[in-house]
Amino acid sequence: MSATQVELRGLLETLALERPAGPGETVLPTLPSADGGPVRISEISLGPRDSVVLVGQTLGEGGMGIVRLGTQVSLGRSVAVKSTRPERSNPQAVAKLVQEAWVTGFLEHPSIVPIYDLTEDQNGRPMLVMRRIEGLEWSELFGDADAIRERFGASDLLDWNLRVLMQLASALHFAHGRQILHLDLGPANVMIGPLGEVYLVDWGLAMALGGDKRLPRAADNTEIIGTPSYVAPEMLTGDGTQLRPQTDVYLLGSTLYTLLAGEPPHRGDTP
Repeated sequence: MSATQVELRGLLETLALERPAGPGETVLPTLPSADGGPVRISEISLGPRDSVVLVGQTLGEGGMGIVRLGTQVSLGRSVAVKSTRPERSNPQAVAKLVQEAWVTGFLEHPSIVPIYDLTEDQNGRPMLVMRRIEGLEWSELFGDADAIRERFGASDLLDWNLRVLMQLASALHFAHGRQILHLDLGPANVMIGPLGEVYLVDWGLAMALGGDKRLPRAADNTEIIGTPSYVAPEMLTGDGTQLRPQTDVYLLGSTLYTLLAGEPPHRGDTP
C-alpha cells in the first residue's frame, strides 16, 4: 500500500469516527470560530427583532411612496424598503402602504415580489421591506428588440413579450384564486430581472373580493380608480360592486393591445 493510500485510509477512518454518515448522507464540514475551534451559537448575533439599515439610495418614487435601498442586518442582504414620502405621510397614505403590505404578503407566487417584513422607522412611519429587484420596467424593454436580444438572447421580440404576458396571467390567476384583484396592470408595473424574471409589482390599488377583513374590499370602493390609458369601463363608475376578475383580464388585454399596437388602447391629452 502506497503512502498516499495509507494517508487517505487514515482520513476516512477518522471521518467515520468523528462524523459517522451513510454512503447516501452528506458529510458536512465543521464551521470554525474566530479561535479556530467549532462555532458556538453564542457567537452568532441574533437580536430579538430584525433591523434594517437604510443606505439612502432611492430606487423609485411614486405619488405617495418612495422606495430606497437598505440592508437587512441579520442576513446581510440588500433589500428594497418602501415608505410614505415625508410630505405625504398622512393617515390615508400610511393606511394604503400597510394594506399593500398585507395584500402582497398574502400572495406568494414566483411573479409577485416577496415581502420580508413590515416594520417602522425611527419616526414611527411604516416601512415595507421586500426583495430588491435589480432590473428594468417592462415598459423600457418591450419595444426594444436589440435590448431584448442583448440581455436575454431572444431573437423574436413578440414571442418574448408574449411569454412575459403569460407569466403575468399566471400571477393574476393565482391572485384571483385568493380573491384579490390587482386593478393597475400595465407595462410600467411589471419588472424584468436580469435573468428574465417577471414580477407584477405595485399592489397599492389591490382590493379583495372577500376573505381577510384587514384587506381593502372592492365592494366598499366608491371612487374612480386606475390608470386612464388602460382602465376597464367599470373602474370609472365608482361602484366597487362591479369590480371582478374580468376587470384584471381587461387590463391584461389592454397590455396586450399595447404590445401589438405600440400604444395603449385609451389615448388623450388629459385623463
